[in-house]
Amino acid sequence: MSVFLFVPNILGYIRIVLLLVACFFMRSSCEITLLTYVLSCLLDAFDGYAARSLNQSTKFGAMLDMIVDRCSTMCLLGCLIYFYPSYMFFFQVVMIVDIASHWLHLHSSVLSGSSSHKIVDLNSNQFLRLYYTNKVVLFLMCAGNELFYTMLYVSHFYPGPKRFFIRSLLLDWNSCWKRSGLIHSLCFHCVTFKNITKLGCTEVQVVL
Repeated sequence: MSVFLFVPNILGYIRIVLLLVACFFMRSSCEITLLTYVLSCLLDAFDGYAARSLNQSTKFGAMLDMIVDRCSTMCLLGCLIYFYPSYMFFFQVVMIVDIASHWLHLHSSVLSGSSSHKIVDLNSNQFLRLYYTNKVVLFLMCAGNELFYTMLYVSHFYPGPKRFFIRSLLLDWNSCWKRSGLIHSLCFHCVTFKNITKLGCTEVQVVL
């Protein structure tokens, strides 16, 4: 069977279709966008499980999963910039840190010959190690991050006073996760810069 037809990769293709539908309706229909976007996020949890259960873990699948994750977040952030223009700088910084940190970490994994970007050196940053070795922490961080942006999106369509208290609680709770997410991304930067520097020094020593 072709790698392109592996079950987790097919789930990745479905996520792309759902994301495109969500993008098309983002400005006009909160319900359709919420349904397709959340469903895409849920499939993200299942594709990894399917890959492990069916022994269909591939580098292509890992790359596809990473790309869809990053594109999904960027599309939602782009919409939030449109809805909340006064917070444009904040969203832009988040986008820069998110994209740069994940690309650097993935590139560092490839350069070091690691079989997966989720395999972390035990001597690396403790926060990053906890993120990738504890499934509960990984789920809570990812879910909290997406829920924060999703609540901001929903708040644009339903700003009524009846929802103010619940919305405030959710946003305050999720802002803690958002700050943790930024710390996580910055840890990505520190660890990957350190790893790439080590690889560069090793190459120089080999040449000399």
